Amino acid sequence: MKSHKLTFPMDYSTELKVGDLVWQQRNPGGVCIVLRIIDIPQRFPDLDQDYCWDDDDYPILRVLHPKEGVIEDPSYYYTTIEKALCFED
Repeated sequence: MKSHKLTFPMDYSTELKVGDLVWQQRNPGGVCIVLRIIDIPQRFPDLDQDYCWDDDDYPILRVLHPKEGVIEDPSYYYTTIEKALCFED
């Protein structure tokens, strides 16, 4: 399974891969499962939702959220579980 070097907010860098748990830092918040990582802008054939993403929004994460279901968001809305729970600086 391919992993992606992803820079989360606060200059936190980690390897992210499909199946990882991440914390959603926007409302409603919560733990999400990463279903897909869309690295590069393209004509959106890989995206289910009809959004026009800017280049700055990539990578886009497709995640499973307990309340929102399957959604696609820019990765800057997410951080690691450890960082969200203040287990790491």
